[in-house]
Amino acid sequence: MQFYILQLLSEGEILTGKPFSMTAEELTQCAYFDLRVTRDGKHPKEVAKLILKNRNEKIEYDHHYEQLKNEKTGAFPSNGDVCRYAGDILDYMVLANLLQHKGTGYYYYLNDENKQAINYHLSNPKWFNRYDKFYKLKEITNPQISEIEENWFSFVNSFNNIEAFAPHLDKAEAENISSLIQEYYSRMTGDRKVPTKIIGDYGESLILAHEYLRTKDKTNRQHLINKMPTPLGVGYDIQSVEIEKKKRYIEVKTTKSRKAINKNRFKLTPNEWDSRNNGSKLFHLLFDCKR
Repeated sequence: MQFYILQLLSEGEILTGKPFSMTAEELTQCAYFDLRVTRDGKHPKEVAKLILKNRNEKIEYDHHYEQLKNEKTGAFPSNGDVCRYAGDILDYMVLANLLQHKGTGYYYYLNDENKQAINYHLSNPKWFNRYDKFYKLKEITNPQISEIEENWFSFVNSFNNIEAFAPHLDKAEAENISSLIQEYYSRMTGDRKVPTKIIGDYGESLILAHEYLRTKDKTNRQHLINKMPTPLGVGYDIQSVEIEKKKRYIEVKTTKSRKAINKNRFKLTPNEWDSRNNGSKLFHLLFDCKR
């Protein structure tokens, strides 16, 4: 279904000529609850057209389906409960950096800063078929499902030999590191004619490279190491991983100075303090360029 969601959002962008977004409710009502989609393979372009049409006509979705009514109480599930499954998948795709969301109604749209991974998924659809044998069964036991869980988690966490997910520094990041090394060398050799550049970008690129090297050959979760887009305002610069299957959040503070530098010379924003107080591990990189 994640593949279908990426297709749907991509088709919406083609139709509108601009970023296309949708809510969990729209995905539920126009795709998940439509057998023409789940059973007959209705094309994502047609679903995108339906979502746009419903918006133009100000259609209000009804979640009172007889199939969902509680036989004992006669009550219908809330709209939130109906849309929760779709919302969970969309939220997981946000965590995977495939989607972003905005607004109080949570409109989800493609993360343009991660086009490489999105294009990989669109051109390499995958299907885990170990659950297929259950589709025609009327009853399924928990032990039957549990037998396959380990295979499922192994499948979704395997990124071996997939070049699209291999850690890498883009051209700008590599140039930043190269320029920083050259600047340090020039200072050491006495050449003061060094162009001034944004030292903050250097620091983040160095830390990103450090995290790749630190986790190399020790984890299969390097695809989770990313620089966080500034607009997200998450309170840290880089999301990385600990070897013990935990995440590491890094706030990078970088500067140039001819005086001694210590951690008390750096200011944390309220958002950065909130992240630290919520249990995030913040690491500060101090560059002392004093000769």
